[in-house]
Amino acid sequence: HAMARLSIINPTIKLLKMKKALLYTTLGLLAFTGCNNDEDPIQPTGNYSVLRFEFPQGNNPFDEEIKEIHDKYDVYLLYKDITDTDLNRQWQSLGTGKLLTGDPVPDEYVPFYINFIKNHVFQYLSPEVVRAGLPVKIYMLENFGEVNTQGSGTGTGTGGIGTPNTSIVTTKTDGFDYWAISFKREGIEENDPDAMRQARCQFIYQMILPQYKSGKIVESQTIHDKLDFETSFSTDVDDPDYRLNRGFPHRVTNKFQLSTGTYYASQIHPSNPAYHVDYDYFLTWIRICMFMSRAEIEEMYADYPLIREIYNDVIEYMLDTYQIDLEGIYKGPDNN
Repeated sequence: HAMARLSIINPTIKLLKMKKALLYTTLGLLAFTGCNNDEDPIQPTGNYSVLRFEFPQGNNPFDEEIKEIHDKYDVYLLYKDITDTDLNRQWQSLGTGKLLTGDPVPDEYVPFYINFIKNHVFQYLSPEVVRAGLPVKIYMLENFGEVNTQGSGTGTGTGGIGTPNTSIVTTKTDGFDYWAISFKREGIEENDPDAMRQARCQFIYQMILPQYKSGKIVESQTIHDKLDFETSFSTDVDDPDYRLNRGFPHRVTNKFQLSTGTYYASQIHPSNPAYHVDYDYFLTWIRICMFMSRAEIEEMYADYPLIREIYNDVIEYMLDTYQIDLEGIYKGPDNN
């Protein structure tokens, strides 16, 4: 009987060992393909990535411009052969939940995208800020968004997927190893200066924000010392503690819309227990300098000299310290 039992147990043990080995092999292959996917590695710059595309992707005149941008800023601008797999890839697998899709940008519209990235964005930033603020790849797409029942992309919001997009541009800034940018066709054709200002502010701000949060961009100590972050604000416009008297202007939101709503001293500085990054005073000032003109500041805050003073301080500090031209971002290129 013992020999009989042994003859049964031995094949069972062998089968279990074979299944275990097969499982480890399968997991190893999944991990390898999830991260590698048979792509040829390139040298990492900032965020590691791999590139499976021919680069440049064509022999049009704008392809040479794309190559020049890469040589200066270490970022690949890609406009075709972008698959849904590329858009939905995560570290180990395809993404779950709502999937993303997009269409290739027709050649006739690619120069508009290149002009936006080169002359509306990179022109106002140092190469160091660009490299620190971007992944290796930017996908340029039409109709980019979540897959709907008709099988095409839907409008999405800057910085993520799912929020309504009221601007002419959609951007995704949390891709696996990429950002994506997609302009509405009517926005390209209209080329409205105000709409283009909002588009470049949204794009550039998504480059500045993580660098501020990580400590690569820091507040100015000189500006800090001019402000009181502890005393509560007063709602009385004649009170010295009214926020405008204290040098704290109205907010420009992270969607680049002017807000006259109230906020509180406890929210505006990381040293405060109720701090919230959306109300951070220095980020608020950066957004204001990008989105409002000097003439608008002088008119709106004619009775608040400290606000006008800090506006100048922020512009000078960001330009001198980080080579970020906030006033230039507001103005935009001459040819838009």
